[in-house]
Amino acid sequence: MNIWLVAVAVVTPLTVFTLSVKRSAITHIGVILFAVLATYLALNLALLESRAADRRAYDACAQGTELAPDILQFHEMCGHHINTEDGAQNVFTLLFGWVPALTYAGLWEAAWRIRHRRKLRTMGARYQGRWFSNVVIALALPPTLLFVWMIVGAFH
Repeated sequence: MNIWLVAVAVVTPLTVFTLSVKRSAITHIGVILFAVLATYLALNLALLESRAADRRAYDACAQGTELAPDILQFHEMCGHHINTEDGAQNVFTLLFGWVPALTYAGLWEAAWRIRHRRKLRTMGARYQGRWFSNVVIALALPPTLLFVWMIVGAFH
């Protein structure tokens, strides 16, 4: 089990739901940005941990087999344990990992808004940070809709 994926699933919602309705806009921005940053870091660490687990499985397979007379035979026996790609997944996650991080935090921000909708409605204009909350939710919406569209399309 990848502990960093568990961290993503737990830390982001806990961070977003620590927000109080009666807090400053700066606090709101800081907490949401912290949630996005923590999610981004945990996603990158999850990828690194996945690569390390693959490498450990490959090493265990390589030690468990006797030296094959042919390198192709050895690769057939143990090659499925390791990713032999060019590292594009690492670079993509490093450069664009903020998109799923922002999407995930934005979905939890939307859940927070739904949870506190009555208080927010009674506060009206006194609710500071509505603009930032709207921006985060709006940025999270297109990747979410694209994901749902792809999932629904896969079943047709």
